[in-house]
Formats: sequence, C-alpha cells, structure tokens
Amino acid sequence: MARRRAGVSARWLRAIERALGAGSCAGDLRSLLGSPSIADVVAAWERAPGGLAVPLGRAPEATLDLLQDGPHALVAGTTGSGKSELLQAWVLALASRHPPRDLAFLLVDYKGGATFTQAGRIPHCVGLLTDLDPAGSRRAISALRHELRRRERVLQETGARDLSQHRAAGGRLGRLVVVVDELRALVEDDEERLADLVAVATLGRSLGVHLVLATQRPGGVVTGQLRANLTLRICLRVLESGDALDVVGSARPASFTGPGQAMLGNRAQCQLGWLPGEAARELTDVIVGAADRVRRRRRAELLHTCRPWLPPLPEAPEAGSGTGPLLLDRPEIPAHEVWLPGPGHLLVTGPPRCGRTTALGALAAHAATDASSPVGCHVLSREGWGDEGLGTVAGCDEPDLQARLLAHVAAGGDPAATVVVDDAEQVIASIDQATGPGTGTDLLGALLATRRPGRVLLGASSPHRWAPGATHHLALGIRDAAAAAALGVARRLVEPRPLPGRGVLLSGGEQVLAQVVPAPAPRPQGRTSDPGGPARLDRPAGVLRLRPLPETVTLRRLRASVREAPRREAPHTSRHALHPVRVPIGLGYAGVLDLKLPRPWWTARRRATGVGADKRPASPGVLMPGAGAARPPGCPG
Repeated sequence: MARRRAGVSARWLRAIERALGAGSCAGDLRSLLGSPSIADVVAAWERAPGGLAVPLGRAPEATLDLLQDGPHALVAGTTGSGKSELLQAWVLALASRHPPRDLAFLLVDYKGGATFTQAGRIPHCVGLLTDLDPAGSRRAISALRHELRRRERVLQETGARDLSQHRAAGGRLGRLVVVVDELRALVEDDEERLADLVAVATLGRSLGVHLVLATQRPGGVVTGQLRANLTLRICLRVLESGDALDVVGSARPASFTGPGQAMLGNRAQCQLGWLPGEAARELTDVIVGAADRVRRRRRAELLHTCRPWLPPLPEAPEAGSGTGPLLLDRPEIPAHEVWLPGPGHLLVTGPPRCGRTTALGALAAHAATDASSPVGCHVLSREGWGDEGLGTVAGCDEPDLQARLLAHVAAGGDPAATVVVDDAEQVIASIDQATGPGTGTDLLGALLATRRPGRVLLGASSPHRWAPGATHHLALGIRDAAAAAALGVARRLVEPRPLPGRGVLLSGGEQVLAQVVPAPAPRPQGRTSDPGGPARLDRPAGVLRLRPLPETVTLRRLRASVREAPRREAPHTSRHALHPVRVPIGLGYAGVLDLKLPRPWWTARRRATGVGADKRPASPGVLMPGAGAARPPGCPG
C-alpha cells in the first residue's frame, strides 16, 4: 500500500489564509491595500486622488508619499533585502489608486528584466527597459530631457508655475515616475545616462517627473548633485555600515537580518511589506481588468498616456517609403528626421551584407531624381548596375573604361554629375591589374581631391584610406564596441544585432543612428527585384556616357554614330570666318572621335554649292565620312 506524502494542499492553505486574514504575514501588503476588486480600482480611478501616498507597511511611518516626502527617492539594499519586491509593490499600489492618465511609469530593470514581471503589464507602464537592450534603454532615458522641455511648454501655455497649478486650472498633464532597479549597472553601462538622471532630478519637482532609484551600494554612483535631490531615502539591509551611514546617517541597517527591514530617512526602523508572487499577479490582473472595464464604459480618456520617446527606427522600411535616403534616430524630437545629403563626398563603409549597395542606390536615386537640381550619375562597381537612367556604368570586367571615367571626371569632365564607386577595393584591384599597380588608388584619390559641384558616393569595407576625403561617413554593420572604437563611434550607438541598412551617420561633428530607406534606384545586374520593378529614372540632358571601345569600326557604323551624336552648334562669328573642319575618324569612350583640320579656302565654295555634301547633314562644320567630294582644279589629291 502506497504511503501518502505528509503536508497540505495549496487549496487548503489558501482557505486557511482567507479564514485568518490575508495580511497575517507581516510582509504581505494585501490587507493594507484592501485586496481591491475591479470595481474598487475603477472607482478609485474616477475619484482621482491628488496625493501619491500609499501604505507599504503597518507602521504609520511606512506610508510613503512621493509628493510630500520626495519628489525623488533612493532605495539601498543588498541582495535578498527585499529591494526589488518593494519596488514592484510600490508601483502596483500606486497604479491601483491612480488612472494611467494621471500617473505613468517608466520601468528600468538592469537585472535582466525579472523585477517588473507583473508591473510591466499594467496600462500605466509606458516602457520597460532592460540591460538586454542597452541601445533602446539609452535612447529612452536620453529622451527624458525632451520630455522635460515638452512639459515646460505645456505649463507655459497655461501660465502655471508647476504641475499642481496646471491641474487646478483644468489641465490634464499627468505625472511620470521613472523607477530604476540597479542604478550602478545602468550608469556603468553608459556614463552619459547619469547626466540625464541629474537633469530629471533637478527639474522634475515642478514638472511632475519623479525618480525612484534603487542600488545595492550608492557610493561612487550617486553624485552630490543627484543626492541633493533624493530627499526620500530608504535603506534596507546592507553589507557595510558605511553604506548605511551614506544613505540614512545610521549604521543600523548593516545589522538587519530579514527582508523588508528598513530605515526611512531619519525615522525609526520599520518593517516594509511586499506582494507575494501570486498576490502580485492577482493585483495586476485586477488593474488590467479595470482598464478593460473603463474602455467598455467609453472612458478611454482615463487610460491616455504619453510615451516620452519615439519608437525605434524601422527595421526594414519599404522601398520609397521615405522622402529621403536616410532616417535619423533623434529621440529628443517628435519624429524621425529625414536626412538629405548636402555638399561634399559621402563614404559608406561596412562588412559584406550590411546594405552598402542598397545605401548607395538610395543616395544615387535621390541625386538623379532631385527636382531642384537633377544631375547625372556614373557608377563603377564590382558587378555592374543596370543602366536605366544612368550615365556611364562600368563593371570590373571593363577596367579600362573605369580608369577612363575616373580620369575624365577628375580632369573636370561632367562636373555636376554624381560618381558612385561601389566596392572600392575591387574596383581599384581591377584597374591596377589592367593598367599597373597603384593606378586605381591614384585615380580615385585624385577624384576625391578635385573641387567640383558633383559629389562622390564611395562604398568600401574599411574607411581608413578614404575618410579624410569625405565630408559625410555612413558606417554600417557596427557589430561590437571594438569596431565602434576603431571607427570613432560612441559605444552608446552600438546595437547588439546590427540590421541591414542600420548604421551611424558621422556628419558635421555629430554621430546619429541612421537607417537606410531603399528607393526605386537602379539595381545591380543579376539581382532580383520586385515584379513591378523600380521606376525608370530620367537621364538629364547632356549627361556623359562613355562606352567600351569596339575592336573594329566600319564605315557604316561610323556614319550612323555621327548622325546619332548630339548636334554641335556653330560659333556665333562672322559668316566669312573659316572655322576648322571636324573630320570623324573613329569611335572613342565618349562617342564619335573627330579630328579638327584647318578649313581651306575652297570649303566656302563647297558649303555654298553643296558639292560633296551628304544629303543628311550633320552638325555644322562636320564632314561626313565617305562623302565623295570633288576636288577643285589645281588642288592636290
């Protein structure tokens, strides 16, 4: 016969707790909060009490009020002291008494995200930031400065001195509480965030922004300027008496033995409570249910919150979805900024498959379709691009054409055109192999050094050789802090998972996170595109288009090329002047290659009589090849 295990069931235990009272445990807050139901929470939200006082313990001094005792709080306590449980209980207690319209929370958990497992579900939470996404945490906290300026403008519009006057005048600007669990980890990850928190601590009182900062050891991380504004101080059990003296001026917290034992500033010792795991989940469910009931009652205005920062940049924006080739992430402004390239060359760098070619294509498309000043676009690349709407397009299988184009533009040809060099290392290698070592580097360096209206869009895997000649630098695919340091990029802009087209724009002495917006630009040959295909780009008139040299030129092909060539206008001089004769002799990179010869005296007669002239005239002063011109008497053959 199997023996039954001694003990009681969970259902029987909950029945005993209900019979004895939910708050039989000294650290259980359910009895102090009154075990509110959904109806109780909705009624409390509709009453909208003005204060922020909540009981966090049975003793009278354990009732904490951020308005009266704050406006900011510092919580110190070592591992196992009940610090994290206190923070979550504090947030849930406030949320059960105030609607999201009046009170919102920004939760920062730099201990892996476990502290606010339940609190992150309530409608009051405008963001849950963790150390698992340091880039997102940094951008959100830095946006708090923008939130302060926004609140200043709102108060100025109503003529209120602080948030209390604003709300007394009928304003509905709510309060924001920023709760940070493990301040030291946040500051050590990015020291610039400490300055943001100091700004909030200095200006937050009148603007309705409050800080609750928790750490195991405040020494070395809580600066004097920050400490001066943290007037509400709670010290749980700490390991060293020096830490206790630093927070509350007493060494007693170093001798505490149980969780929840605390000293509140210079008050007496008290026992703070917490919500056991099941109780925290039940209270969170009640708050979420209250939000659903309020929404069904069409009182959704009680649930309105204002997120103090922008959503992150889109991971894969649709082609042509933006008005420019780049979107910049500035959390302090209310919308993502569209970046348009200004004067100067632009360098795009990054490892393979980081989106270099897509970025160059978007930038080239913008240059070619700019309604204010459309320009031609020449492309040199490893694979070669489709030539729709472009000028000269040369792949690495045409190194002589690439060298000719670089030399021509560097010498002043087609000065307004944009020159795209995709995969500069491969282009240089192909030119060097065909023309000699060092030629490709010299030609590209000369192009970057040339002062011309048109810009160069250069794509390379490494920036070190080309960065001095570029005005703007888009660094894509930055994978870690070491790569960022090599590029001179701040560590705060490094993302743990770099996306194609995501990078950092270095321009004008600042560094901004950027995302490439693909555009209907010419695409490399051999790559698939959308079924509809990109829109054809109109080639501006007069854009140079070099072609590879043919092996042979027949007379018929030469005559056809002369007819297709742009018409040359004769100089505006006297009709009796004798201009040189342009004699086509072959085909060059730019089209028809002709030879200028002095016009003899008898050509005026030929022009007048039409002797030897072709029935389909070319440009003025051009002698068609193969024309059977009769020689005047006495002229040598």
